[in-house]
Amino acid sequence: MNTTDLVNKVNEQINDVIKTSQEQATKAVGDWTETIEGFLPETISDLDVIENLPKPAELVELAFEFTQKVLEYQAELARSIAGLVDGFLPGEEAAPKAATTTAKKTAKASA
Repeated sequence: MNTTDLVNKVNEQINDVIKTSQEQATKAVGDWTETIEGFLPETISDLDVIENLPKPAELVELAFEFTQKVLEYQAELARSIAGLVDGFLPGEEAAPKAATTTAKKTAKASA
């Protein structure tokens, strides 16, 4: 088994664990909401504080939009660094000068 196959296999196993954990967390939250339902006021919307809070779905969207931006910046940085070190490993050809120059400029701009 080569390194790429090994990394892919480990990634699949990690993804399986994450998926299982998320399913269990979703079930736990569902069970919890059913349990506390009887303890909440009949109409929770009558509480003034609740009206001023964003909806849970809005919070999720905001969080993922933020996370997506951060991930995009990290991917850009990783690609820039990879462009800077291309050609240093034995058996690799050096990166084209234009790609290396662009990577260096991107790295400086990110700093």
